[in-house]
Formats: sequence, C-alpha cells, structure tokens
Amino acid sequence: MAKPAKRARDTYHVGNLAPQLLAAARALLEEVGPTKLSLRAVSERVGVSATAAYHHFQNRNELIVSLPRKASPSWLARYSAPTATAPGWTSCAPAASPTCTLRAAIRRSIS
Repeated sequence: MAKPAKRARDTYHVGNLAPQLLAAARALLEEVGPTKLSLRAVSERVGVSATAAYHHFQNRNELIVSLPRKASPSWLARYSAPTATAPGWTSCAPAASPTCTLRAAIRRSIS
C-alpha cells in the first residue's frame, strides 16, 4: 500500500519557523500583553505544536528577550516607553516580570 502524500504546510517551512514564532509573538503581545504571552499560545497562532517552538526557544523568557530581533523601529519605540499602551502593561515591578524583561531586552537592542 502506498503512503499518502504529506500535506504541505502553508504557514512555515523548516528554515523560517523561528521568525514566524517571533512575528506571532509580537502580534499576540499587542492583544494580551507580556504577562499572558506563552510559547503554547504563540505555537497555536503559527499552527505548530508547542514542542516545535521549544526547539527554538527554551522558555517564555528566551522568547521575550528575542522579540526585539528584526522588529520595526516603531515597535521598538512603542515598547521601550516607560508606559506602554498595550493590554497587560504595568510598571516594572518586580524586576523579573515579563514586562521588565521585555523592556530591558528592547533597550539593549536600541542602545
């Protein structure tokens, strides 16, 4: 019996999953803010398993720190502001919060 043909994925191919995950994370960040951003939600947005995302990012913090990579200047300016306007943004306390982690990563990338 012949094997059925594999269905081609429309959303990514092996060489560009990480950029697709980052783009989805930026979009999700706009909707839910940094405290509710998760690798599982980002994976679902791209249409891959959470396991696939973990091949590129060890955890949520690594994903958050990677968000400034190849982001537009306007995105960087918006999220480096002391009071961002997206949902879920609060002041930087405690220092290890996702909000503070993201802001610190953005500031490092633009300085």
